[in-house]
Amino acid sequence: DLAICGKNHMKKRLLEVRRRILMTLIHNVGLPFLLKFREPKPWYYSHQQLRELPKGTWGRELADLLDRNNYQLLRNYEHHDAKHVLLGYDMDEVSEVRLQFFFFGNRRYTFPVLSTVTVGMILMPEYWPLFFKEFKKGRTLPEINKFDLPNMMHLPLVEVRGIMKII
Repeated sequence: DLAICGKNHMKKRLLEVRRRILMTLIHNVGLPFLLKFREPKPWYYSHQQLRELPKGTWGRELADLLDRNNYQLLRNYEHHDAKHVLLGYDMDEVSEVRLQFFFFGNRRYTFPVLSTVTVGMILMPEYWPLFFKEFKKGRTLPEINKFDLPNMMHLPLVEVRGIMKII
């Protein structure tokens, strides 16, 4: 029993170290670095304005997800956060890598996508079947980046998913 307890403790520690590595790479390295180079895309809502949209709208669902995770809407990452809601991904490290695999399948070949996919493949081998599933899902859907996301925030999320064939 002591050996099993020791293994469980070690596994929990390793998972925590992995989580910290991924979150550091994403939030402390990747985001600040990319903000210096990324061209801003149009976005028309503040976090508070999203909160004021009717329940069930894509924008309100985005505000609610950010609030549940104690996050703020980040300049130049509004589209990314909106896609978490659109595609049904939470904002933890596994969901972030799943989202990036979806993007990769959806023909998005940017540095953040490729680097996150690579790191996810190295650090999270137990999720490979799930990542492959997300890749295939992305491959089957229309390219999400071709839609005018900010102008759809006021629409019901279920309607937007129907328009984009995300059912």
